[in-house]
Amino acid sequence: MPSSISQTPSDFPYEMTQNFYFGECLGADDPLMLGRIRAVAIDENYDQRVRSATNFDPNGSFEKNGPWSDQDPFIFLPFLPYFVNQVPKVKENCLLFYFDRRNRTGNNKFYMIAPYSSPTTIEFEDRKSSRTRLASGKQNSTRSLPPIKNGDGEYKNPLQNKGVFAEPMDISINGRDTADMILKNNELVLRAGKHLPFERGQIPASNTKRAFLQLTNFDKKTTFGDPTEYEVISNDTQKIKYLIEYYCLTPETQADVFTGGVLIYGVPDNPFSNETDVRFFGNNTNYTGETNLIYQKQLTAISGVTNFAKEIKHVLVAFKDNPRIITSVPDGQQFPFFYRGDSNIRKILTDLTGNIDYVKVSNMANLKDEISISATDLQTGYGLVLNKKLDNELPLRVIKETSTPTTTEKIDNTIGLLGANQLYLLSHETVIEGKNPITLEGTVYGIDYPKIVESIEPNTSPMVRGDELMDLLQLIVEFLVTHDHPYPQLPPTPVSKSSGISTQEVLTKMQEAYQKVLNKNIRIN
Repeated sequence: MPSSISQTPSDFPYEMTQNFYFGECLGADDPLMLGRIRAVAIDENYDQRVRSATNFDPNGSFEKNGPWSDQDPFIFLPFLPYFVNQVPKVKENCLLFYFDRRNRTGNNKFYMIAPYSSPTTIEFEDRKSSRTRLASGKQNSTRSLPPIKNGDGEYKNPLQNKGVFAEPMDISINGRDTADMILKNNELVLRAGKHLPFERGQIPASNTKRAFLQLTNFDKKTTFGDPTEYEVISNDTQKIKYLIEYYCLTPETQADVFTGGVLIYGVPDNPFSNETDVRFFGNNTNYTGETNLIYQKQLTAISGVTNFAKEIKHVLVAFKDNPRIITSVPDGQQFPFFYRGDSNIRKILTDLTGNIDYVKVSNMANLKDEISISATDLQTGYGLVLNKKLDNELPLRVIKETSTPTTTEKIDNTIGLLGANQLYLLSHETVIEGKNPITLEGTVYGIDYPKIVESIEPNTSPMVRGDELMDLLQLIVEFLVTHDHPYPQLPPTPVSKSSGISTQEVLTKMQEAYQKVLNKNIRIN
């Protein structure tokens, strides 16, 4: 009796050990909506398979022996259950396998989507590119498919790229482009528009204005108490309105004869910058913002630095005392302003390296020492002018601030967040009086943008911000209970004597309510 022979998989023919076959998707629009595809294995000849299927007509119809009919030899069923729909696009790679690989012509054929070479190619990847990470694709270059993380697991650019793709430890369902659903340990995130547009091989940047639904179970809860209002005394923050710079075209003069002038610039307020804040602006500030020249005085061949400085001081004092003498600036509107030498004078006095021209330095130092607005100024050459009294410090003001006490306890706490550029909350049973009903026929698979613009937007109303509405109502109620009339049947006095609230203030707040109380980007019907 022969002894038993031990065999390994390498001892068997290849066709007996192969379990998966690569194929190319020929069609994915299944008339039965079962997720089936039409595909051909790459080791098969399409024309031979057509000829072998005697009852199949490649030019026929679904109803009569054509593609997608019962006679079609290229139909593969999804290996994943019906409840998970993942179908390749036409000409994409797929994995094919058979219930019995000895019978590859029967109906028991299944498929799965083949691997992708990069998350940046999931919108579409042809069969050749999809083999990049497989043994059969070793010859494919990966230069155009850079890794998203470094070898240590850190993102190459975390501020831009982190969070665009699901982390390995999380469960996710990924769409072909900007939509996905992520299941974390205690969180569900459903989002669309998660990244900005990108080209194949580019690592996409995250989109902070994505649309999303987030449901999270936190292990803590913070309770907010009643807000408390208190007063703080602080310096009044202001920004420079005008900048005055004097200049000298003959700083190197040895004849004590000077030519130059004075320039007055208007400095527009920039709400996004503190560059002109009086607390920070100084003689050496390199101001790069916008300016408007409103006045220029030229000084020619002035004998003596004292006389040259006196002409400059005339301009400074005139602008302080009555700016209308030399400009169109109304008196009282010129403050605060700052005066100093121009960039050339400042450079001469501060850049004392290399070949120094001591005549220049001496002349400009003497000029700086001669320039001041008041004889009592301890600082010469430059300064901040806050008002006509030449106060040295900003005036104090009382600021009302609010403090809200918080208490955080360790407890299970669920939070839901919904965000997007525009939000619409719709009820099928509600119609706003005076507006049309919102009909959603034909939108069960999603509402397109024209429908939103033409039907939903005009038939919804903006949501109300609760705190801002209560502030407005509080103002109106205070005015109602404190107002008085000069005589019976006459309108109320413009300003309530007991509360100090004016009718103009109430009307102004009411007009502002269209922006402050109503949120036009969150709408309901």
